[in-house]
Amino acid sequence: MATFHPFPRLPFELRAMVWALAAEPRTVEISFDYGGGINPQVLQSDFTKAMYYLVSSTPVPAVLHTCRESRKQSPYEKLFYCQETEPCYVWVNFDLDMFIGIGDVYFLFHNRSRVRRLKLDIQYKCWDPEDFEDWQFENLVEFHVVVHDLRECATFWDVDFLPSKQGNFVFIDGKTGKMMNSCDLDDMVRRLLIMTRSYLSYDHETDDEGPSPLPV
Repeated sequence: MATFHPFPRLPFELRAMVWALAAEPRTVEISFDYGGGINPQVLQSDFTKAMYYLVSSTPVPAVLHTCRESRKQSPYEKLFYCQETEPCYVWVNFDLDMFIGIGDVYFLFHNRSRVRRLKLDIQYKCWDPEDFEDWQFENLVEFHVVVHDLRECATFWDVDFLPSKQGNFVFIDGKTGKMMNSCDLDDMVRRLLIMTRSYLSYDHETDDEGPSPLPV
Protein backbone atom coordinates (compact mmCIF):
# COMPACT_ATOMS: atom_id res chain seq x y z
CA MET A 1 0.00 0.00 0.00
CA ALA A 2 1.33 3.45 -0.92
CA THR A 3 2.17 5.86 1.87
CA PHE A 4 -0.20 8.79 2.29
CA HIS A 5 2.39 11.49 2.91
CA PRO A 6 -0.07 14.39 3.52
CA PHE A 7 -1.64 12.49 6.45
CA PRO A 8 0.21 14.54 9.14
CA ARG A 9 -1.25 17.71 7.65
CA LEU A 10 -4.84 16.56 8.13
CA PRO A 11 -6.82 18.14 11.01
CA PHE A 12 -6.22 16.39 14.31
CA GLU A 13 -9.89 15.42 14.64
CA LEU A 14 -9.75 13.59 11.32
CA ARG A 15 -6.49 11.84 12.18
CA ALA A 16 -7.98 10.71 15.49
CA MET A 17 -10.96 9.21 13.65
CA VAL A 18 -8.60 7.33 11.32
CA TRP A 19 -6.65 5.85 14.23
CA ALA A 20 -9.88 4.80 15.93
CA LEU A 21 -11.14 3.12 12.76
CA ALA A 22 -7.83 1.27 12.37
CA ALA A 23 -8.86 -1.16 15.10
CA GLU A 24 -9.98 -4.57 13.83
CA PRO A 25 -11.75 -7.48 15.56
CA ARG A 26 -9.17 -9.89 16.96
CA THR A 27 -9.12 -13.19 18.76
CA VAL A 28 -6.97 -12.63 21.86
CA GLU A 29 -5.68 -15.63 23.77
CA ILE A 30 -4.92 -14.72 27.36
CA SER A 31 -3.66 -16.69 30.32
CA PHE A 32 -1.83 -15.85 33.52
CA ASP A 33 1.62 -16.77 34.71
CA TYR A 34 3.48 -16.86 37.99
CA GLY A 35 5.49 -13.75 38.69
CA GLY A 36 7.44 -14.75 41.79
CA GLY A 37 9.32 -12.25 43.90
CA ILE A 38 6.66 -12.15 46.60
CA ASN A 39 7.33 -9.75 49.44
CA PRO A 40 6.97 -11.69 52.74
CA GLN A 41 5.29 -8.63 54.26
CA VAL A 42 2.51 -8.57 51.66
CA LEU A 43 -0.97 -8.92 53.09
CA GLN A 44 -2.67 -12.27 52.68
CA SER A 45 -5.51 -10.63 50.74
CA ASP A 46 -2.94 -9.35 48.25
CA PHE A 47 -1.24 -12.72 47.80
CA THR A 48 -2.59 -13.47 44.33
CA LYS A 49 -1.94 -9.91 43.21
CA ALA A 50 1.76 -10.42 43.89
CA MET A 51 1.87 -13.87 42.29
CA TYR A 52 0.31 -13.57 38.86
CA TYR A 53 0.41 -11.47 35.71
CA LEU A 54 -1.21 -11.75 32.28
CA VAL A 55 0.49 -13.20 29.21
CA SER A 56 -0.70 -13.51 25.62
CA SER A 57 0.59 -15.06 22.39
CA THR A 58 -1.53 -12.63 20.34
CA PRO A 59 0.56 -9.95 18.59
CA VAL A 60 0.21 -6.35 19.70
CA PRO A 61 -2.11 -4.42 17.31
CA ALA A 62 -0.16 -2.84 14.46
CA VAL A 63 -1.64 0.60 15.10
CA LEU A 64 0.20 0.70 18.44
CA HIS A 65 3.53 0.39 16.62
CA THR A 66 2.91 3.23 14.16
CA CYS A 67 3.63 6.38 16.15
CA ARG A 68 3.02 8.10 19.47
CA GLU A 69 -0.20 9.71 18.26
CA SER A 70 -1.62 6.40 17.00
CA ARG A 71 -0.93 4.75 20.37
CA LYS A 72 -2.65 7.58 22.20
CA GLN A 73 -5.70 7.78 19.93
CA SER A 74 -6.24 4.08 19.22
CA PRO A 75 -9.14 2.39 21.06
CA TYR A 76 -6.85 -0.07 22.86
CA GLU A 77 -6.04 -0.17 26.53
CA LYS A 78 -3.85 -2.14 28.89
CA LEU A 79 -5.45 -5.12 30.59
CA PHE A 80 -3.84 -6.17 33.87
CA TYR A 81 -4.46 -9.27 35.95
CA CYS A 82 -5.54 -7.26 38.95
CA GLN A 83 -3.77 -3.92 39.39
CA GLU A 84 -1.94 -1.42 37.22
CA THR A 85 1.36 -1.77 39.08
CA GLU A 86 1.97 -5.22 37.55
CA PRO A 87 4.94 -5.48 35.17
CA CYS A 88 3.01 -7.24 32.38
CA TYR A 89 -0.23 -6.50 30.58
CA VAL A 90 -2.12 -7.22 27.35
CA TRP A 91 -3.42 -4.65 24.88
CA VAL A 92 -7.16 -5.15 24.34
CA ASN A 93 -10.28 -3.58 22.89
CA PHE A 94 -13.31 -4.67 24.92
CA ASP A 95 -15.73 -3.67 22.16
CA LEU A 96 -14.13 -5.67 19.34
CA ASP A 97 -11.86 -8.38 20.73
CA MET A 98 -12.89 -11.98 21.34
CA PHE A 99 -11.10 -13.25 24.46
CA ILE A 100 -10.02 -16.89 24.66
CA GLY A 101 -9.61 -18.74 27.94
CA ILE A 102 -8.26 -22.29 28.17
CA GLY A 103 -10.54 -23.85 30.76
CA ASP A 104 -10.46 -20.82 33.03
CA VAL A 105 -11.36 -17.17 32.61
CA TYR A 106 -10.54 -15.95 36.10
CA PHE A 107 -8.08 -13.48 34.55
CA LEU A 108 -11.14 -11.52 33.37
CA PHE A 109 -12.91 -11.55 36.71
CA HIS A 110 -12.08 -7.95 37.60
CA ASN A 111 -13.24 -6.74 34.16
CA ARG A 112 -16.15 -9.12 33.62
CA SER A 113 -18.72 -6.35 33.21
CA ARG A 114 -16.78 -4.99 30.21
CA VAL A 115 -16.29 -8.28 28.37
CA ARG A 116 -18.54 -8.55 25.31
CA ARG A 117 -17.03 -11.48 23.41
CA LEU A 118 -15.65 -14.61 25.02
CA LYS A 119 -14.43 -17.98 23.78
CA LEU A 120 -13.88 -20.77 26.29
CA ASP A 121 -11.92 -23.93 25.46
CA ILE A 122 -12.96 -26.72 27.83
CA GLN A 123 -11.95 -29.73 25.72
CA TYR A 124 -9.68 -31.18 28.35
CA LYS A 125 -10.87 -29.40 31.48
CA CYS A 126 -13.35 -30.23 34.21
CA TRP A 127 -15.59 -27.18 34.22
CA ASP A 128 -18.91 -26.36 35.80
CA PRO A 129 -21.06 -23.90 33.80
CA GLU A 130 -22.71 -22.77 37.04
CA ASP A 131 -19.36 -21.33 38.14
CA PHE A 132 -19.28 -19.24 34.99
CA GLU A 133 -22.83 -18.08 35.61
CA ASP A 134 -21.92 -16.86 39.09
CA TRP A 135 -19.27 -14.58 37.65
CA GLN A 136 -21.98 -12.49 35.93
CA PHE A 137 -20.60 -11.69 32.49
CA GLU A 138 -23.79 -9.72 32.09
CA ASN A 139 -22.79 -7.77 28.98
CA LEU A 140 -21.79 -10.67 26.74
CA VAL A 141 -23.06 -10.40 23.18
CA GLU A 142 -21.10 -13.38 21.85
CA PHE A 143 -20.02 -16.55 23.64
CA HIS A 144 -18.24 -19.53 22.05
CA VAL A 145 -17.53 -22.79 23.88
CA VAL A 146 -15.10 -25.35 22.42
CA VAL A 147 -15.86 -28.88 23.62
CA HIS A 148 -14.31 -32.29 22.97
CA ASP A 149 -17.63 -33.58 21.64
CA LEU A 150 -20.85 -31.68 20.93
CA ARG A 151 -22.76 -34.16 23.09
CA GLU A 152 -20.98 -32.60 26.08
CA CYS A 153 -22.99 -29.43 25.45
CA ALA A 154 -25.96 -31.04 27.19
CA THR A 155 -24.43 -29.86 30.47
CA PHE A 156 -25.27 -26.28 29.42
CA TRP A 157 -28.92 -26.98 28.66
CA ASP A 158 -30.45 -25.79 31.93
CA VAL A 159 -27.97 -22.98 32.64
CA ASP A 160 -29.98 -19.80 33.28
CA PHE A 161 -27.83 -17.38 31.30
CA LEU A 162 -28.39 -19.14 27.95
CA PRO A 163 -32.05 -18.52 27.01
CA SER A 164 -31.88 -14.73 26.83
CA LYS A 165 -29.22 -14.70 24.09
CA GLN A 166 -30.04 -17.75 22.02
CA GLY A 167 -28.35 -16.87 18.75
CA ASN A 168 -25.08 -15.59 20.21
CA PHE A 169 -24.01 -18.68 22.15
CA VAL A 170 -22.13 -21.07 19.88
CA PHE A 171 -20.72 -24.49 20.72
CA ILE A 172 -17.79 -25.79 18.65
CA ASP A 173 -16.64 -29.39 18.31
CA GLY A 174 -12.88 -29.28 18.89
CA LYS A 175 -12.32 -32.32 16.66
CA THR A 176 -14.50 -31.54 13.65
CA GLY A 177 -15.06 -27.78 13.91
CA LYS A 178 -18.82 -28.32 13.66
CA MET A 179 -20.82 -25.52 15.29
CA MET A 180 -24.11 -25.57 17.17
CA ASN A 181 -25.99 -22.66 18.75
CA SER A 182 -28.13 -22.88 21.88
CA CYS A 183 -31.33 -23.37 19.82
CA ASP A 184 -29.73 -26.42 18.21
CA LEU A 185 -28.68 -27.57 21.68
CA ASP A 186 -32.26 -27.31 22.90
CA ASP A 187 -33.48 -29.45 19.98
CA MET A 188 -30.75 -32.03 20.56
CA VAL A 189 -31.47 -32.40 24.27
CA ARG A 190 -35.21 -32.69 23.68
CA ARG A 191 -34.64 -35.46 21.14
CA LEU A 192 -32.38 -37.26 23.60
CA LEU A 193 -35.05 -36.97 26.31
CA ILE A 194 -37.71 -38.40 23.99
CA MET A 195 -35.44 -41.29 23.02
CA THR A 196 -34.58 -41.98 26.68
CA ARG A 197 -38.22 -41.95 27.78
CA SER A 198 -39.17 -44.21 24.88
CA TYR A 199 -36.44 -46.66 25.81
CA LEU A 200 -37.37 -46.66 29.50
CA SER A 201 -41.05 -47.14 28.64
CA TYR A 202 -40.24 -50.08 26.37
CA ASP A 203 -37.94 -51.61 28.99
CA HIS A 204 -40.67 -51.26 31.66
CA GLU A 205 -43.28 -52.95 29.43
CA THR A 206 -40.90 -55.82 28.74
CA ASP A 207 -40.38 -56.36 32.48
CA ASP A 208 -44.17 -56.43 33.08
CA GLU A 209 -44.67 -59.19 30.53
CA GLY A 210 -42.27 -61.40 32.38
CA PRO A 211 -39.67 -63.72 30.91
CA SER A 212 -40.30 -65.19 27.49
CA PRO A 213 -41.56 -68.83 27.61
CA LEU A 214 -38.94 -71.49 27.08
CA PRO A 215 -39.19 -73.37 23.77
CA VAL A 216 -40.66 -76.88 24.03
